[in-house]
Amino acid sequence: MLLSNLYTESTYFHKTLAHAEHITATSYQLYQSLHHAKDAESLDLKKLGKTALQIAGEVHEIKKDNQRIFSALSKLIHEENFQAYESPSHIAGLVIRIHENYAESLKKNIVFHYDEDGKHPAYHVYTILSLLNNIVSNAVEAIPVEGEVSLSISQKENHVIFQISDNGPGIKERNHHVIFLNRASL
Repeated sequence: MLLSNLYTESTYFHKTLAHAEHITATSYQLYQSLHHAKDAESLDLKKLGKTALQIAGEVHEIKKDNQRIFSALSKLIHEENFQAYESPSHIAGLVIRIHENYAESLKKNIVFHYDEDGKHPAYHVYTILSLLNNIVSNAVEAIPVEGEVSLSISQKENHVIFQISDNGPGIKERNHHVIFLNRASL
């Protein structure tokens, strides 16, 4: 029963991924139309507005699908007695297993390492997963075929420090202004 339910949710999740790819392409085309316009008069505002509305509708559709998937998975997790707070090593284990599977799906051979320094309380699983998953996914995607990703957690005074490193090519110099943007000034 569990496997059957997971297969069903996996199918819906695959649909939302394909939908997100389509929205990304449509959004980029909208950006290109705006970016390459000579002046405001050359823009077809009705067409651009229709495209923006279409994007909003498709994002809303993905949100509804994801809410349904989340609801079903939450029910499955609850039935498995999932804890909201876990040790850093448990959470890191989840991140690593998720990304080992992700790397395998991309046909990449990536070795993951985890290091923990200091004494840590249990952390909120969803919060830490949402912090780490995007960064570790970027590390996996950056590695061409083979490589390593390291995840470490430590404490300094009242701060928790998460470090993710990989042996991929790094962030291109031309993108530093976007990646390292001071968000506090926005």
